[in-house]
Amino acid sequence: MLKKVESFVAAQLIKAPFLKKMVKYSYQFVWDKLSSVPAVTSTWDVFEVNNSGEDTFFGYFDKFPENSNSLVLFHSTPNTKKKPKDLDHIKVCVKNTISDEIVFSTTTRAFNWQQGARTHWLDDDRFCFNDYNSKTDSYICRVINLNTSEEVELDFPVADSLPTRNMYLSLDYKILSKIRPDYGYFAHEEMNNLIDGIYLCSFDSKIVSKKIISTSSVLKLLDLKNYESCKFNHIMSSPDSNSFIFLFRVYDKGVRYDYLGYYDLIKNQLKFIKTGRIVSHCCWINNDIIVGYLENSEETKGYFSLSVSDPNLNLMSKLTDVTTGDGHPSYSNGYILTDSYPNRKRLKSLLLYNYSNESTEVIGSFYESIKYFGETRCDLHPRLSVDGGGRITCYIDSVHSGKRSLYKLSRGSQ
Repeated sequence: MLKKVESFVAAQLIKAPFLKKMVKYSYQFVWDKLSSVPAVTSTWDVFEVNNSGEDTFFGYFDKFPENSNSLVLFHSTPNTKKKPKDLDHIKVCVKNTISDEIVFSTTTRAFNWQQGARTHWLDDDRFCFNDYNSKTDSYICRVINLNTSEEVELDFPVADSLPTRNMYLSLDYKILSKIRPDYGYFAHEEMNNLIDGIYLCSFDSKIVSKKIISTSSVLKLLDLKNYESCKFNHIMSSPDSNSFIFLFRVYDKGVRYDYLGYYDLIKNQLKFIKTGRIVSHCCWINNDIIVGYLENSEETKGYFSLSVSDPNLNLMSKLTDVTTGDGHPSYSNGYILTDSYPNRKRLKSLLLYNYSNESTEVIGSFYESIKYFGETRCDLHPRLSVDGGGRITCYIDSVHSGKRSLYKLSRGSQ
């Protein structure tokens, strides 16, 4: 009954986002003070990735932080209770999980708590992340090769990589700092040299980057004329690097409208997949199938599977029924790992879904203090890896211990 009331109130406040945020905070603040819940409950083994007692985290849910050499990428900083704009820099670190030693560390001024610096592996030797160039007042991508100790700086920041093409996709983090600060960077001094749309860039610095999607072309394709602001975000490349999806979000009179874009890099062709007003987090199952939390044209919200070549949206009712709304799905070898946002008691769930038989295992629940809210929140952002032998490993970011930390989870029986 209480859940239905919460859903009803949330629906009524959808056109008043600021009021909705304040009501949600006040409601959960009261529950947080009145409730007494375990900080963490899990059927799996939970190991912290520690760095001299500092806060640690990886970032988004679409990349796995560990390579095949047992090296883990993560960010580290003394305090993540502050907003990112109030800090100058954070560390980018590589840790050997076998020797428990930090084997590489540097700093970056381009970061937020949701995605870090978009740090991720390109292969077992190379990884990339974003940083700030004070001379040009712009954000750049840095590529580190641990094997050769070489470093390359590229003129455009990375939003997602296309490893098999040795290329990457870029968007504007300055614009995000204004429209969606959770995902923006804050080191820049001026709102100049903006990146319009989405650019295709190369990890070879000799190859010139080019714009492949412009804001005007998207507005024309969607026939959008009246709006307050718009932005690109959440670019995700397909497993074969031949296509990618992205979200184009438009704000009008305080209401957000989401559009799921798909771009074919072979055909150089852009299209939008028909959905309802809401499109949230997605993951690729293969080069054709996507799973995401969204709304269909009948205003049904839940997890849907869809083909980029088929307009039909298929509700995944068993997964939707066991979740409490939106989450962050990641896929690996027949399994989907997803999470939930904090409930009224500030508990977040972690769930493993078997894509073949549609069964779900609740891995655990993790407490998030109301001190972490808004830009400083800590979503679990689960990342999944299932190897050929069926061994399941995942990483999450969590604040259940009282500070932000990266955790590795695995089944005790494995």
